[in-house]
Amino acid sequence: MESFKFGCDIQTSNPDVALGLTIYIDQTVLFQTDHVKETVKFETMIESEDGAHELRIVMSGKKNEHTETDDQ
Repeated sequence: MESFKFGCDIQTSNPDVALGLTIYIDQTVLFQTDHVKETVKFETMIESEDGAHELRIVMSGKKNEHTETDDQ
């Protein structure tokens, strides 16, 4: 079995808006928060068996009024 490091910086453009984030590898939760308030440096070691794996990043709490667009 091999292992590898997975990491990312998680940040928000507006800490007043309660947006959540969950990171999964296969069906296992690696990281979860209901409100990203400040930059988080996330790193973990993942044990990997041969075969296909699924990395899934899910944002939650997003509403239409959170979206800002530039007029063009």
